[in-house]
Amino acid sequence: MLPAKTPSFWRLLAFRLTLWYGGVLVVSSLLCFLISYVVVVSSMRARADADLLREASLCSDALESGGPAFLKSQMDRVAHIAGINDIFFRVYDASGRPVATSDLSGWGDTALPPITFPDPSERRPRYEDAFGAGHHKTVRVLTTPLAGGEVLQVGISFLQIGLSIQDDQRVIAQAKRTVSVIAVGMVVFAVAGGWLLARRALSGVQQLTSTANEISRGALGLRVPTTGSGNEIDELANTFNRMLQRIQAVVEGMEETNDNIAHELRSPVTRIRGLAETTLTGRASMGDYQEMAASTVEECDRLLAMIDTMLDIAEAEAGVMTLKAAPVDTGVLLRQAAELFEPMAAEREVRIAADAPGGVIALGDVQRLQRVIANLLDNAIKYTPQGGTVGLSTHADGPAVEVRVSNPGDGIAPAELPNIFRRFYRGDKSRSVPGNGLGLSLAQAIVRAHGGRITVASAPHEQTVFTVTLPSANGRPG
Repeated sequence: MLPAKTPSFWRLLAFRLTLWYGGVLVVSSLLCFLISYVVVVSSMRARADADLLREASLCSDALESGGPAFLKSQMDRVAHIAGINDIFFRVYDASGRPVATSDLSGWGDTALPPITFPDPSERRPRYEDAFGAGHHKTVRVLTTPLAGGEVLQVGISFLQIGLSIQDDQRVIAQAKRTVSVIAVGMVVFAVAGGWLLARRALSGVQQLTSTANEISRGALGLRVPTTGSGNEIDELANTFNRMLQRIQAVVEGMEETNDNIAHELRSPVTRIRGLAETTLTGRASMGDYQEMAASTVEECDRLLAMIDTMLDIAEAEAGVMTLKAAPVDTGVLLRQAAELFEPMAAEREVRIAADAPGGVIALGDVQRLQRVIANLLDNAIKYTPQGGTVGLSTHADGPAVEVRVSNPGDGIAPAELPNIFRRFYRGDKSRSVPGNGLGLSLAQAIVRAHGGRITVASAPHEQTVFTVTLPSANGRPG
């Protein structure tokens, strides 16, 4: 057998799972970082805008309470405390001409936005960004109408405040660099972790594959080990092991059946050949030929019956037996069987006692069940001593119906009980009784095909009881 071709690395499920694990982890991490970055930047921008608006409110209060001089003093004082390179103030009249400013000596490298309010009625604050060099690379600028500006000059005056936010930009830039390094580490971690997780998750599948390869080489006794965790891989392994158990049982049954068939067919074929040889080599009369033909027909009938029974057993065990399921009154079934076998029982001086009330309804194929009862009753009569009584009974047992066939006698040896349902098996005491050892095998196969079970209990030198449990018409046995 050629070894299975190993798939390329790119086609491995572990590799694809690694890509999924790594991709999901990296994308989710980057998404978290992006959301965090947007939140931080927005918070910094909102904080700078709030600081600008607060300073504008203080300037308006200073103008209203102390006039232009007090406003100029307020602007110089704030610029001195915060730093002249960190904040500036400019006051404009309605035409856009500067009226008062803080110290702008350090702001020559910055292109400040002009005052442009084409509509004098517009009094909403306006936020803009200005750019320069060095510490003034990024500046946040607020332009807003100044309450009380009419005292400075005729018309509406405006206040412009600029605040350097370069320190915030440095923090953001550092955060970007840190996030980039972390992202690279996350990719490496995601790939390594994803690979380990994928390999661990697929370890059970690899064991399953390894076991399947060994089984394909003939090691039917192997089973896939399980961890007992109850996860999906364990469930797959348990299912696979059950399938292997079934396959092994079928293969062993086939091997045993082939051996038994070869052994059982040898005797009738040998007898047929012997009859033909004897007749051909001797001086046979027409009567001898007729006797040989009759014996040959008898042996052929026996072979055909054996083959038909084997086919029925194989069909039932394979689960393809066609059953015409319908309600069956087991009481009627037993009474009919007792009536049919009464002549045989009377010939052997055996009595049949049927405790078979009507109304005990099973669900099954009446013809198949008749065959089961016939096999059990035939055996019971054969192994019952003269003067003994074969018992037939039936009763409902919850969602099941039980049918019992009992007989007195020597019973079945305990060592033989596990084997009596095997095909062609015949105990020591049964070898002197006509039969081929298939009756109980067929009965068990038919009962199992109905979803029931058949059991036997035997007390040596006392009684043997076969119990058939079938689904009732109102439910199936548990």
